[in-house]
Amino acid sequence: MEDNERVGEQITWENPNYRINFVKPCLTDKKKKMADAKLIDFQMNAKDMCELLINSRQFDNVNFSENLGVARIEWMGKTITLFNTGEITIRSAENLEDVKNTVEKICSILSRLKPAKEKKEEEKYKPGKVEM
Repeated sequence: MEDNERVGEQITWENPNYRINFVKPCLTDKKKKMADAKLIDFQMNAKDMCELLINSRQFDNVNFSENLGVARIEWMGKTITLFNTGEITIRSAENLEDVKNTVEKICSILSRLKPAKEKKEEEKYKPGKVEM
């Protein structure tokens, strides 16, 4: 039996960008999977994160709460909850591979926006700019 077929087991699958911590049967459809994942070394301003997700036009629907730092995304039959801390919950995935592909999609879009701290550092040291 493969990891993605086990019922309610703790699994860990990791790469340099993210870690998938748990895959279990989805609450609404036992044939689908629900997963918790975490983007590694990720923290982003909620407004910037959500604007990037919306402007990417890659998802069916994106709603967000700037105050809570959370986005709710509908994509290819899945419901994805993404927090500005990098925590992700995916519901209605087909299997572990579908979870990985979904997290990869989110990573590729979010990688287009550098965290605010890095942006400020880049602006501070632009060639030709003199600081007094």
